[in-house]
Amino acid sequence: MSSGRLRKISECCHATVILGGIAVLAGWHFEISALKTVLPGLISMKANTAIGLIALASSGMVLANSRLTNLSRTMAICFSMIAFILGVLTLSEYLLRIDSGRRSVESGATT
Repeated sequence: MSSGRLRKISECCHATVILGGIAVLAGWHFEISALKTVLPGLISMKANTAIGLIALASSGMVLANSRLTNLSRTMAICFSMIAFILGVLTLSEYLLRIDSGRRSVESGATT
């Protein structure tokens, strides 16, 4: 396969992940349970997972560009850092048993 064709496949995969993440976020915002799950009958994807996937796919899409500039590298790093920080915050919540309120916001509960 040519590198141009592989680049197009990569862009399509990244775009699919981004659109899927946006759909999950829309499901949480508009309370549409069908949009919160990847497949019917499975557990819902949490909003922080969707944001992380969007950030990582955006980073990959920027890096898949044939001309990498300092700006594009910086953008890719920023997108990756968003996912990293979100992951560290989520992991610290589980390890320290801290409730930041994100899950109650996702479920629509009020405190």
